[in-house]
Amino acid sequence: MTCRPAILEDGPAIARVGVAAWKIGYADILSPEYLATWREDDLLARWTRGFLADPSVLVAESDGRVVGFSRHGPPRDDDVGADTGEIISLNVDPAHWRGGHGAALLTAGLDRLRERGYTRAVLWVLRDNVRGRRFYESQGWRPDGTERRCALVPDAIVFEVRYERSLQVGRPRDRLLA
Repeated sequence: MTCRPAILEDGPAIARVGVAAWKIGYADILSPEYLATWREDDLLARWTRGFLADPSVLVAESDGRVVGFSRHGPPRDDDVGADTGEIISLNVDPAHWRGGHGAALLTAGLDRLRERGYTRAVLWVLRDNVRGRRFYESQGWRPDGTERRCALVPDAIVFEVRYERSLQVGRPRDRLLA
């Protein structure tokens, strides 16, 4: 397994992974009608526009095939300090869940945020995404008490929870859990 910066040609693989991750990962949270609207062509178009605007995307490869991706950058929230970066997205092909790809992408994204001078990071996860929340908590993230309605799902009442963690290098993990 390797993590590397994404290139524009990774778009189709990223779209494939994103659609599969949402359709399987959120099948028990979001309606089948909504999930049916997630199409690779649409995600590829969004990916291309987004990548051209901000290429802070990493991909995880296994046997030369893209199996996951993450995006990181400045925070999208006005209520966090200038010292805070954000993990904007993280998706892994369900066939590769629990293979270490998500943790590798998360670690690489946090390293990139540190390189940009951030000392703290946030991310958003669907409130009912128990699997995702357990994963982030196992990586030292904690809810910061902020919730919002998910803008990606406009026709349903779905909420996200914001998580945070320190990016201080060498900080013992058990202190993050306190």
